This record gives sequence, structure tokens and C-alpha cells, in this order.
Amino acid sequence: MGDQHTIEKKIDMYMKYYVIPLFSPNELYWWFSLSGGKDSFCMCLGVYLWYKRNGYSFQGTAFLIKQWDNGVLEALRKQINWIDIICIDAFVKLKVF
Repeated sequence: MGDQHTIEKKIDMYMKYYVIPLFSPNELYWWFSLSGGKDSFCMCLGVYLWYKRNGYSFQGTAFLIKQWDNGVLEALRKQINWIDIICIDAFVKLKVF
């Protein structure tokens, strides 16, 4: 594990103890819920990098549930070019009568 950061160590431990004994990493398809925050981004990137470091073939899709009128989807797509991001548009402008 050498000079890995804590998140890398945690992902490596999780994969070795809980995923690899039950599943072939090459046969898994990952779904990541992205919020635009650092936690979901970090986990998505961490799992992707784990696959690359360990010689596995990563397959997955990310999704964002748009709840606000903002540019989160566009910002995520600029930062993450190695996974498709699906946007589920849940933003509804309410009219006050």
C-alpha cells in the first residue's frame, strides 16, 4: 500500500475483503450517484483509479439528480471525462399563485 492516501487504502481494503471474494471486478458494472460535492466525486474517482492500478477493466455510469437550477452537471462533465454522466432532471420551477 506504500504511499497511498487514506481513501485509496479504504477502497483497496473493501475491494480485497468484500468484492473480490464474491465477484470478478471485470464483470461488475458500477453506478455512482454524483451530487456535485467532494464525497461522491472522490468515491467515484477512487474506485476508477483502483481498477486502473490493479489492471481491471472498469465499467460504469454516473448519474446526477438535478434538483436546482445550477451548472453542476456541466461542471462535473468538465472534471470527469472517463465516465458517462446521466442527468435525471427533477428540477421544477414552482409558480406561486
